[in-house]
Amino acid sequence: MKVVVAEPYLLPHRDLMVELGPPDAVFSWHDSFTEGPVGADLADADAYVGSVLTRSMATGARRLRFVQVPGAGTNGIDFGALPADAVCANTYHHGPSIGEYVVSALILLNRRIPEQDRALRSVTG
Repeated sequence: MKVVVAEPYLLPHRDLMVELGPPDAVFSWHDSFTEGPVGADLADADAYVGSVLTRSMATGARRLRFVQVPGAGTNGIDFGALPADAVCANTYHHGPSIGEYVVSALILLNRRIPEQDRALRSVTG
């Protein structure tokens, strides 16, 4: 099984993905998204991890059966160009975390914690 990964922010997790991935998987990593090279690499790929899949990329990906979008939106995927039996999935796990961050940031700013931190560090340090 060949898995093409074209999300630069996943590179730090490369070893973990390989370790936890299917035992027969061969990963092909791209350190940036460039349509031509990624599209060419998809020609013999079974799975793709990326936020963008254009019509030209999908047209050449005859073996592609799974697309994983590592984010919430799928607006970068041309669903009409996917092979009929291909599945596309994305992640929705970040919703609660975003809400928690917004509330904590509001409290942090309302209580002037960054300013207080700077003032304390300037006295002690």
